[in-house]
Amino acid sequence: MRYIKPAVWRRIIVPGSIRLGKLHVVLLLAMGWQGGHLHEFVFGDTNYGEPDDFGFQSDPPLLNEARVTLTKALGALKSFTYLYDYGDNWQHRIKVEKTLVPDPDIRQPLCLDGQNACPPEDVGAKVKSGVRWVGSMIRRQAVAEPVCCRSPGFHP
Repeated sequence: MRYIKPAVWRRIIVPGSIRLGKLHVVLLLAMGWQGGHLHEFVFGDTNYGEPDDFGFQSDPPLLNEARVTLTKALGALKSFTYLYDYGDNWQHRIKVEKTLVPDPDIRQPLCLDGQNACPPEDVGAKVKSGVRWVGSMIRRQAVAEPVCCRSPGFHP
């Protein structure tokens, strides 16, 4: 996550054939969030998300995430941005660290590693330090790392 200290990150494996709509769900689960907020993927100058049910145009234009795979959206790029919850403006820089040969034994995305708990949903605007988040944790329980992201020596 951008603008959060200490850093919050996850290392996950997903197939290149995953559609962006499903990648959104994987990212929610890896971060420990429930969903219910608008989101967007930004690959260079191209934005993807859920189309507006009423046909309103977004600025910049938002292409349908259900129609494109991660591989197609990435092209030659090695990173992209995932925005979640426009009100809280959680920005994630997603970096492709490595492309692996497909393993037929891996049938679902995997969370391999991670560090630190995510701010709870609806905690408020960008949290650049722990001050506002700590205030929120008094009122609500912080989102802990999903069990899949815990590794030996990993202390949330």
